[in-house]
Amino acid sequence: METPENLVNKQAPDSGFSLEKMRAEISTRIEQARNNPIAEARLVELEAELSKLTDDFIRIGSRDAGQISSEDAVENEILKSSAVADNIVEFKEMLGQLGATYGDAIKGGNESAEKWAEDLLAHENAHANVAQETGHEWVGYGAVFIKDEAGRISSIQPLHFTKPKLEWGPREVIEKNIGVTQAPEKYGINFRRGTSSSLLVMRKNWRKYDVGRK
Repeated sequence: METPENLVNKQAPDSGFSLEKMRAEISTRIEQARNNPIAEARLVELEAELSKLTDDFIRIGSRDAGQISSEDAVENEILKSSAVADNIVEFKEMLGQLGATYGDAIKGGNESAEKWAEDLLAHENAHANVAQETGHEWVGYGAVFIKDEAGRISSIQPLHFTKPKLEWGPREVIEKNIGVTQAPEKYGINFRRGTSSSLLVMRKNWRKYDVGRK
């Protein structure tokens, strides 16, 4: 099974890799995302918009150009507030920098920054590995910066970005998305906050599709 790291390494010569350059680049991406956080209320709006687009896709059975454009617009808006890592090496460095800079503000609980980064790396890489198996298009790992009403950074949400292929129908999209969401369990890794709720939403979508077929 190939990981995103392996795929990226095949595309770039080892001689061109510089650890210091990579660290500086990740630091720049984090700073750019920190300076352009997305508002909590706006994120809720985008989630509602995606939910409606998903409902339309399930009901109609295909995507038209307008829906594809709307989905891309939502993704691009979130990406503008995100620091993105192309592979797992960059993501590990990103988590290390985030843990060192923001500490308790993002990891919560009593775990160390190192343990937080290690667990999250394994969790998100499990999602990415299964997304590779299912054929999802790979975008990258990331960390979304979110602000409160006062404009302060309220949270930073690490995650993975993947996209279903345009030719997939509703059944295939829902089944494969459920598989990706359940990935940590496949590798014996505990679900993190948010994974269970995402799974519930996908299973709700499956019920909508199943009812619509009857």
